[in-house]
Amino acid sequence: MTFDQTVLIWCLAVPAGISIAGCLVAKWSRQEFGAAIVSATWWLAVTAALVGFMGWQWWPEDAWRQAVWPLLAWSILIGGTVLWGGSDSWRWVLAGLLAIGTGAIAMPGGSGWEDTLGQHRTWAALIGASCLANAFALESLARTGGHRWSLLVALAALAGPMAMAASTYGSLAQWAFAMIVATLVIATLAVFSPLESGFWAAAIPVTAGGAGIAAAGRFYSYDTHPMWLYAAVLFLPVMITVIDLPLRKRNPWIRVIVSGLGSAAIAGLCIWRLLLGS
Repeated sequence: MTFDQTVLIWCLAVPAGISIAGCLVAKWSRQEFGAAIVSATWWLAVTAALVGFMGWQWWPEDAWRQAVWPLLAWSILIGGTVLWGGSDSWRWVLAGLLAIGTGAIAMPGGSGWEDTLGQHRTWAALIGASCLANAFALESLARTGGHRWSLLVALAALAGPMAMAASTYGSLAQWAFAMIVATLVIATLAVFSPLESGFWAAAIPVTAGGAGIAAAGRFYSYDTHPMWLYAAVLFLPVMITVIDLPLRKRNPWIRVIVSGLGSAAIAGLCIWRLLLGS
């Protein structure tokens, strides 16, 4: 099988097909199950893609491939507890613990990685903070009228990690592309879904996946970039939510346009600086 065929089948057709099927099942099911089904569908789509071009291992040597397990945990936690949402909910304690675990798993270790240990403290904290802050921001955005387009913000948040992966490691870029495909399908269908359907919940494991890709892109590359660029890559949803705060009582279309332009600007800056900048 050639590289092009691999990409078309495992990184495009498979995640797209699984995402469409899962969204249809969620639409036909009871609304209280919608978030769990869609979140699990996203995880299944990206995991199937990874297994298709890398094979299956319960606990692979590469830290970025181990990310399937924290991503599954994010999908279960968020998708299964949407009905108990709120800023004071106990689920945010679990989300905080999971964010810490995600940051720890994202750090490569073992023979050959000793020279990166000095960066682990900073990057584990960055990944953990990114997962938790983006989760809180996206849920806040969705529950204040942005449920139809919060997944599009999460999609834009994959642009920076994809650019880091594309300049680093082919298989990592393929997995990032599969995440983009699965997210794009669900985000498109979410535009027509009500808040109660819970489609927006998939945005949270999406950004956790993006953070894991960004960490791998950093450690598998000898290139270094300014800290502000890494912050833009890891915290795009937080930035968009902050921009949206003063607009929440305005016309919804104003919110959509501002969020769309803001997401495109930040994502475009990340792509330009990572792939084309000096």
